[in-house]
Amino acid sequence: MLLSLSAGSDSIYNIQWSKKPNDLKFVAVTSRSIQFWNPADASKKLFKNGTFGSKFTQTKFNCAAFDEDGVCYGGGANGGVHVFD
Repeated sequence: MLLSLSAGSDSIYNIQWSKKPNDLKFVAVTSRSIQFWNPADASKKLFKNGTFGSKFTQTKFNCAAFDEDGVCYGGGANGGVHVFD
C-alpha cells in the first residue's frame, strides 16, 4: 500500500492511475469534483481539485483516463471531454 486517506463523504465513481512510466499520480472522480492526487509530491500537498478555463460550462464528471504522457481526459455529464495537463 502506498497511501491510505479518507476521501470524505463524497462517493468515488472512478479512479485511474497515470500511464506515464514511473509516475505515481492518479485521478479520483467524486460526486462533486475531479481530484488529482500525487503521493510522491514532496510538498505534501497530496491532492488538488481540477481547475477550469473561462469557457468551461459547469458539469459533473463521470469518468477519467490518462494517456502515456500523463495527460488526463475527463468525461463530463454534458458530453464534453476535458483535458487536464
